[in-house]
Amino acid sequence: VSAVPGLPLDDPELAACAEKVMPRQSLAQVLEMKVAQDGAEPATTGAELYWKRDAEGLSRVVLRLTSPRDKAGLAVLVLEQKTGAPTFMVYLPETRKARRVAGKTIDGSMFGTDFSYEDFAYFQHTAAAGKVQRLEDQTIDGTAMAVLQAEPEGASPRYSKVVSWLDKGRCTLSRMEFYAKNGTLLKELSVPAAEVVQVEGRWVPQRIVLDDKKRGSRTELKVVSTKIDQPVNEAMFIPATFGNGP
Repeated sequence: VSAVPGLPLDDPELAACAEKVMPRQSLAQVLEMKVAQDGAEPATTGAELYWKRDAEGLSRVVLRLTSPRDKAGLAVLVLEQKTGAPTFMVYLPETRKARRVAGKTIDGSMFGTDFSYEDFAYFQHTAAAGKVQRLEDQTIDGTAMAVLQAEPEGASPRYSKVVSWLDKGRCTLSRMEFYAKNGTLLKELSVPAAEVVQVEGRWVPQRIVLDDKKRGSRTELKVVSTKIDQPVNEAMFIPATFGNGP
């Protein structure tokens, strides 16, 4: 799970923060995802997340479901582009084929969670953030925060702005807010400060919560294990082969 949102790298302080916490080359995590709505018992899904830089330094991310059995093998591949929106691919094990995700589908639920494909790209800092500016720093509960505002680019972005709070001491994401074009807060992502721990010298969130204000639902991501800069099969990030698994 990413530690930082997309950052304006022309800001020396934030560029240093990103360098401090991001893996040099790769990341592999085992996750548990829980989705709850209307007070119902949360549905739990197992997953694996893989991240790796390409030769040009662009991010590539794969999220692959491992349980329950009827969802195991479902996978999404996100490829950051030099300009414009990232490329999304989804692998369906029942057809053994991958297809590109485009149009309104990008705004839809990803694997039944509160994350849309676009939300996931923002969280994994692969989205086309458009105009990004640093706002005035804030102090929240005694913690100094850098505040960033991104105005999504594209013909018809869902969000008018995405605001992120970055813990300046740990250089990790604390909160993200996603706003509609009319100014309504649609979703809020939070990272409990007590559940950010050091893994191999880097601060890594262990639990992430996304609240969908419109649906009244919540998705929680729990990190079970993390490996940093360990070998990851290159085939995991190729559209024709990512569905085959690690």
